[in-house]
Amino acid sequence: MLSISDVSVRFGAALAVERVSLQVPQGGITAILGPSGCGKSSLLRAVAGLEPLATGSVVFAGEDLAGVPTHQRGFAMMFQDGQLFGHLDVAGNVGYALARKGVRGAPVSEEVRRLLALVGLQGYAARRPATLSGGEAQRVALARALAARPRLLLLDEPLSALDRSLRERLADDLRRVLLETGTTALLVTHDHDEAFAIADRTAVMRAGRLVQEGPTPEVWAHPADAQTAIFLGYDTVLVGPAADRLAQWWHSTTGRAAPHDPAGSVATPASTPRFALRREALRIEARGDLDGVVRSTQRARDGIRAVVEVDGIGSLPAVADFRTACVPGQRVSLRLDGDHVVPVGRADGSA
Repeated sequence: MLSISDVSVRFGAALAVERVSLQVPQGGITAILGPSGCGKSSLLRAVAGLEPLATGSVVFAGEDLAGVPTHQRGFAMMFQDGQLFGHLDVAGNVGYALARKGVRGAPVSEEVRRLLALVGLQGYAARRPATLSGGEAQRVALARALAARPRLLLLDEPLSALDRSLRERLADDLRRVLLETGTTALLVTHDHDEAFAIADRTAVMRAGRLVQEGPTPEVWAHPADAQTAIFLGYDTVLVGPAADRLAQWWHSTTGRAAPHDPAGSVATPASTPRFALRREALRIEARGDLDGVVRSTQRARDGIRAVVEVDGIGSLPAVADFRTACVPGQRVSLRLDGDHVVPVGRADGSA
């Protein structure tokens, strides 16, 4: 549906986006995920026609959009602050796109009621934007964007201004609404949980380049390289002898090949495995699979977070519940949870 091919965006001498290619399928939701300053919003604005392309093309439904102005692309854009019209009530905001198209009277009122019900704001038609909470304002902004019946909805950090608990609730609602309406959407965000909750596919950007793209669960399950794994929330990446020892331990304990690549092949000296571990990969228990010495501990809401010098491997993060004895200097056993250990590519991004 949307084809971004070899797109670059420049601001003077600075290259904000470098030769990015990405496909967004019809009816799909794709997230561009990356840290602040990586170029993701510049790419979104280029798709919208708000930034000129230095190289490449943006094609939608087979039509090259070069030279097509923003207002003629049939796209809608939703920003992180909603940007509602303060002089209009909620109904006026939602019905704005319809009014611009010359639609009047009962059809507008019916469509406004339908969209407000869709986003969970029944009875809000007469409210003014100044009386709305942040979450309510973003729901109105979403309804307003959908009222335009866009061919493509562009979302620029739509939930980033909200607190964590509200962001999580609205992420679920946003995905539900997009799926119910069959809206093709391209979302940019720096929030991992937001991308995971909303998007069918995720594209990871770093320093203006696309470093990985695929179905959202697969991106988390197989990070392209060590930097991507750390960005996606893994605490540690093991390489070299430490990773090799972990692979050998895994094989000797379980009888299975260590999960160091998607094919499950056993490492050779020329291809040392790389593992990314979440903190939850190692849990301190009375009887475990590995042993080590606690170096430091920190209390958290969900238990104790520790750093353990694991025999034969090195310093790794671990967790323990509050009932488990765990103090610096103590020798402990650890259970390895393979669900929190994933393979990663090499430093250059190769498999």
